[in-house]
Amino acid sequence: MFSKIKWNLKQLLPFKYHTVHRTMSGQKKVTIWRMWMGRVFNSEQYTVK
Repeated sequence: MFSKIKWNLKQLLPFKYHTVHRTMSGQKKVTIWRMWMGRVFNSEQYTVK
């Protein structure tokens, strides 16, 4: 039960996380996701050289 309450509280706080992936051409991309209330409100994508 405590873990469910903790998860619900995390959804109320703004946070960001990132994912790293490669495109079909082999370029490495990093996507930064900013979330709040469990929804994405901003995402930015960068190419790593």
